[in-house]
Amino acid sequence: MLTTAERMEHMPFSGIRVVMEKATQMDARGEHVIHLELGRPDFDTPQVIKEAAYKSLEKGNVFYTSNYGSMKLRTAVAEKLRVENNIHYDPSEILITVGVGEGTFNAFGAYLEEGDEVLIPDPVWLNYIHVPEYFGAKAV
Repeated sequence: MLTTAERMEHMPFSGIRVVMEKATQMDARGEHVIHLELGRPDFDTPQVIKEAAYKSLEKGNVFYTSNYGSMKLRTAVAEKLRVENNIHYDPSEILITVGVGEGTFNAFGAYLEEGDEVLIPDPVWLNYIHVPEYFGAKAV
């Protein structure tokens, strides 16, 4: 029988996710719910973004990219940072992740050693506490 790693016993289920599960059940019953649990926007994805995604799929852009993300996207991010934020990065210095959860896990995993301490602001997104602890570091 497959069992989870012992370290998972110390990884609590997020209270935000508990609230989300309840809200999802209420939605399924047809109850009116205003979602405040995940930072989820109360509007649909803009049509221009949907159309760009559809066009990309129609062009056959359905395969894996570089582990760093597509160069076209990394170049666009570098340009956005330069123009809108006066921050200068070469596209080779930019890493694209599927979201902040993956980015946080990857960054902490890449740099933390067991016993390291990480200063955490409060209030906080719980992953900033639990992910370092997952890697044996101490959230302070």
